[in-house]
Amino acid sequence: MPFLCWRAEGFLVIDIQPDNQPTKLGQVLNAFTAAALLISGLLLLSAFYVEEELVRAFCLGAFCFSLTVAVLLFAITRISRALDRSRERFHKALEISNDLSAKLSYQESHDSLTGLLNRREFEGRLQDLLKQNSSQPIEHVVCHINIDRFKVINETCGPAAGDELLVELAELLRKRVRHRDTLARIGGDEFGIIMRDCSLEHSEHVAENLLELLGELRFNWRGKRYAVGASIGLVPLTDPASNVSNVLSCADAACHAAKDKGGHRVFMFSHSNTELAKRHGHMRWVSRINRALDEDRFRLSFQPITPIEPTDKPPIHYELLIRMQDEFGNMIAPGAFLPAAELYSLSTKLDRWVLSSAFAWLDSHPRHVDELSLCAINLSGHSLSDDKFLDFVVDLFVSSRVPASKICFEITETAAIANLEHASRFIGTLKALGSRFALDDFGSGLSSFAYLKTLPVDYLKIDGMFIRDIHEDPIHLAMVRSINEVGHLMGMETVAEFVENDAIIEVLREVGVDYAQGYGICPPQPLEIFERAEQQETGAHAALTMVVA
Repeated sequence: MPFLCWRAEGFLVIDIQPDNQPTKLGQVLNAFTAAALLISGLLLLSAFYVEEELVRAFCLGAFCFSLTVAVLLFAITRISRALDRSRERFHKALEISNDLSAKLSYQESHDSLTGLLNRREFEGRLQDLLKQNSSQPIEHVVCHINIDRFKVINETCGPAAGDELLVELAELLRKRVRHRDTLARIGGDEFGIIMRDCSLEHSEHVAENLLELLGELRFNWRGKRYAVGASIGLVPLTDPASNVSNVLSCADAACHAAKDKGGHRVFMFSHSNTELAKRHGHMRWVSRINRALDEDRFRLSFQPITPIEPTDKPPIHYELLIRMQDEFGNMIAPGAFLPAAELYSLSTKLDRWVLSSAFAWLDSHPRHVDELSLCAINLSGHSLSDDKFLDFVVDLFVSSRVPASKICFEITETAAIANLEHASRFIGTLKALGSRFALDDFGSGLSSFAYLKTLPVDYLKIDGMFIRDIHEDPIHLAMVRSINEVGHLMGMETVAEFVENDAIIEVLREVGVDYAQGYGICPPQPLEIFERAEQQETGAHAALTMVVA
């Protein structure tokens, strides 16, 4: 809007129209300001043309007053406009904040790839349902879906194909799930459905339909078609005392049971099923293992491996064993938690802990290393097929002062056969550094002898199932004799496991087995025994003689 402004050369018209259209209040203020300026101009002109002093003085006074009013109105107008702009900016900022808050809320509850609910939101809704169910029991079922061939497609075609498959699966499932049910992506290749107000019979029918749907799916990627398929586990929410962790654990166990039976099937969880109960028990160990790793509650112990023929100064030769210390300080034997670690791919994590701890301990006890003949360390089948794990072991040798010749890695026969190519490369790489290898549980495989030529190991550890009753079972005696003879012919030394009494030792001596290990020789002992021997300057030989005797 134009305004009159007085300057020495006369009146100047200026436009102070804001960028945005003014409000009604602003328009009124603009009008009053313009009027005040106009009146001021007229009064000033009148003051020049009147002759009487009194009238002139009045005109000048009125001019000053009108000009002051105009200036005040102009200031008020500018303030009003500034307030309007601030109000607009505030509303825009509020809109942006609301949009951002909505996006963050969505991201917190949804999977970024598929757009489905994520595991956190799924667990939250399941928790709410369990609370409702405790007061008003209604039939609900949790469905756990695991894609059978996802890993093959992901590794063969690459992560982009895996992502595309997951998006396609999510869209397919979304179309088949009722609006009142909850569908979520709860893992890498896992989906979960909470079937509300659904009977067991109906849930099985729905699961079978989903199974058929996924079985018919053919995933197209760059001109190739891949079959998919799925394994489905169902868990009825019938126990009012159930919690989220327990329900999901049961669902996962049922899903894995379906996989174990060949995959592409539906499996209903039941507490009376002994196989499921065992798997469920294994699953409970998973969280305990991870918690023990986080809280540094694993411990190393050693079990001597002694020559069967007595010697004046037996070598310091032992196997390192892992133990878990529970929350109350009690020691848990590896047989309780290692099966679960193997089943749920935690064994490599434990192997890394064992190796890191073993090398750190040996590095800090150089006198013991000088006396040491051989330290045996078990490795799992998962670690053998992990190239990063091989690099990790090589880096340990490079960064530590432990000679490679003092370390013997033990791998089970079944793991070596299952990963023959990886096992051969693993053994070859570390033997080149000077390490030695033992084939553990030898004889448990179906074709044990056929693989010996391809696995350049130094020791054969004869499976304990042949040793326990070798003094009573002629067939087991013949097996041990054969293993021992073949091993010696191939330049390997033999070790008998699970040696529990003198009668077994006598038979092994007659057969010609080189070493014995077991509770009949010495139970596992804490490494602190060697530390005390160092402090007392008696040496490792004296400490070992004491515990073996």
